[in-house]
Amino acid sequence: MIKVLGASGSLDKDRACISFQLNETTIIDAGNVIRALGESSSLIEHVFLTHAHFDHILDLPFLIETHFNKRKTPLKIYALKPTLDILQAHIFNDIIWPKFQSIQHSLLKSPLLIFKEIKLDEEITVGDTIVKAIDAVHSEGACGYLVKQNNLGCLITGDTYLNPSIAKIINKDNSIQSLLIDTSFPSDQEELATQSKHLTPKLLKTVLNEIKRPIAVYPYHLKPACENQILDELTHPDFDSTIKKVLDTGDELDVFGSTTHIMSPTSETSDASYQQLQSLLTTAQALSSETNLDKLLEMIVQQAISFSKADAGTLYRLSDNKKELIFTVVQNRSLDIYMGGTAQPISWENLPLYLEDGQPNEQMAATYCALNKKVINIDCVYEARNFNFEGTKKFDANTGYRSKSMLVVPLLNSNNELLGVLQLINKMDSAGNTIPFRHPDQQNTSALASQAAISLTNTLLIKELETLFESVIGTITKAFDEKCSFTGGHVRLVAELSQIISQGIAEDNTVYKDVNYSADDLHAIKIAALLHDVGKIATPEFIMQKSTKLEQVYDRIQVIGDRIEILKRDAQIKYLQESVADNPNNQFKAEYEAKVQELDELYQFLKKINTGEDFLQQEELNRIESLTNYTYQMSGHSVPLINEDEKINLSIRSGTLNNEEREKIMDHARVSLEVLQTLPFPAKYKRVVDIAANHHEKLDGSGYPRGLKDADISLEDRILILADLYEALSSRNRPYKDPNTLSQIFKILFSMANDGLIDKTLLRFFYESGLYKTYNQYLDSNQIDEIILEID
Repeated sequence: MIKVLGASGSLDKDRACISFQLNETTIIDAGNVIRALGESSSLIEHVFLTHAHFDHILDLPFLIETHFNKRKTPLKIYALKPTLDILQAHIFNDIIWPKFQSIQHSLLKSPLLIFKEIKLDEEITVGDTIVKAIDAVHSEGACGYLVKQNNLGCLITGDTYLNPSIAKIINKDNSIQSLLIDTSFPSDQEELATQSKHLTPKLLKTVLNEIKRPIAVYPYHLKPACENQILDELTHPDFDSTIKKVLDTGDELDVFGSTTHIMSPTSETSDASYQQLQSLLTTAQALSSETNLDKLLEMIVQQAISFSKADAGTLYRLSDNKKELIFTVVQNRSLDIYMGGTAQPISWENLPLYLEDGQPNEQMAATYCALNKKVINIDCVYEARNFNFEGTKKFDANTGYRSKSMLVVPLLNSNNELLGVLQLINKMDSAGNTIPFRHPDQQNTSALASQAAISLTNTLLIKELETLFESVIGTITKAFDEKCSFTGGHVRLVAELSQIISQGIAEDNTVYKDVNYSADDLHAIKIAALLHDVGKIATPEFIMQKSTKLEQVYDRIQVIGDRIEILKRDAQIKYLQESVADNPNNQFKAEYEAKVQELDELYQFLKKINTGEDFLQQEELNRIESLTNYTYQMSGHSVPLINEDEKINLSIRSGTLNNEEREKIMDHARVSLEVLQTLPFPAKYKRVVDIAANHHEKLDGSGYPRGLKDADISLEDRILILADLYEALSSRNRPYKDPNTLSQIFKILFSMANDGLIDKTLLRFFYESGLYKTYNQYLDSNQIDEIILEID
């Protein structure tokens, strides 16, 4: 088996340079080893180099540097003499890189780097693999390798130009089943290929034409800038059918079996990688669909623990002042600890990012990760010397837990700004043993953290926008407070009562057992309640505040009182004039006193009916009509006691609003509808407009502004209808009426339900469930009395 660690003719973010792994300890070329193998790269002991070009030796210095303390055996580099001379003179020369071939390892007491000169056709046995250097036409000291396992061979050309030796070797040795061959440039760049001593598809065909038997061919080393053009040539139907595949990083070649082919991802390693990729995609989808902040934060830790096979995890969020890490979610499967998110709150002290003297607090792994935005991977916290783990050790001592491996990853938004830190503890193997987090765990968890940061950013943005939206609504409510003494309070109380009712329905297992309101549904009802009277912005203030029939900017009953005083004065003047003319006469005095008494009684009558507290009877309407008989003199003209507008208002049979004013205030529902229809509510709040605008609809179609009937009025509409009515009837601060008692409130509501105006089932549920009692805190104690159920 040959594993392709890198196959590209150059390096970019999606392509890796040349390296082939023959077994656990042996590779050919070192263009991409550390990233491909992670911790396993420390096991590499044998490196066969084709030549010293940088794309073939890129990771060679790091094979020593990265694992210096972990290595138990030296790293042996096999190559032709010119290649080894170049490495010693120009790489491991104490200028470009340390001269590791001369540095003594503290434990081995010998250097970790050994150069092993080989010669063409020399065979080196490494485990079950035989490697033989063959000639290559490229730079000085370049070679290829014939690799054999199980008496079957694979020829790897290295970088090469036209090389007759390739066909000769294959034609002579029937055990060779496969050929890995350099094809760097497209055929129209043959001049460049010739100068740099590489092959093109056209030149490759020349090489293959010299091979006299079938063989599996795998081109590699394609230059990224020309890759598509080369691929088009190599996959053209006219090209040699022996080409099995153009090699790519991650391919696994089964070239030492009965047949030669690319392995599908069925091995344990590939299957695990495939499963982890699937898990990452599933996790990303789950995170992106969750908008509840507490659930999202909890899910990030849950998914990270599951994804990395960790035993415990902690999510810290950056504080608003950016000076602390806040314990947000803590989970430990072994100890059955689940705190934060939707579980019990966390009371642990925050981690300061800065010390008292203002210096960065890099003593703890989490704070170091946050401050430097770097991943921290620790094999054993009890052996680590770079960080202070006193808090972790204290937790272990108190709980009997044993923290060991730790992976700490920053959560960064798209602007590379810190949102928080994800800390995973104790990766577990299939047997339940604690093992270190490996490089793939670090890569995959970082990918998960990136997705989590995106989801967290989106959720925080949504939350901020919703907070802003509700603040705007709150500002409108405050504006109502300034305009009208009770409307702002009415809006807030209706919103609260609608939440009491809708939450009660959501929790009910009887009448409304089939109704399942989500948090978004409940929030939509609340928003609708807060916006239901927005149309009153257009309602004149004097109408909204009209506490008496004659009130406008002021109560005109006082003006009528002044006019009556004029009539009384006119009567007095008449009496005095007649008394002087005819000498004292008791008759004139009696008429005068009777007139004054009549006018006083009239004024008391007018003041009483002006309040609107009583329903006017016909005889009272007739008396108002007769007021046109009362006139007084003003500037030589006869002026009626009341004008036409005053007569209309005094003749209001119930309440204080005349028909025109009532229509104006009723029109607020239409204005609310039109205003709300202009707002682009998101999909989850699409019902807000209807719920808010329908709060004055009646089941029999007599409501407004739409005149909807039973079938068109949703349960959410009915909740707001009931909440609006109940608050209006129970309100203690309406200037035009006294507050009703509970018995009076429910008598009116029962009557409306029996008349088919409001939802009888909902009203009965509201009463029998006792939900109304939750709202009693907003009533005066003298409003609370015994209620008699009067629903048919």
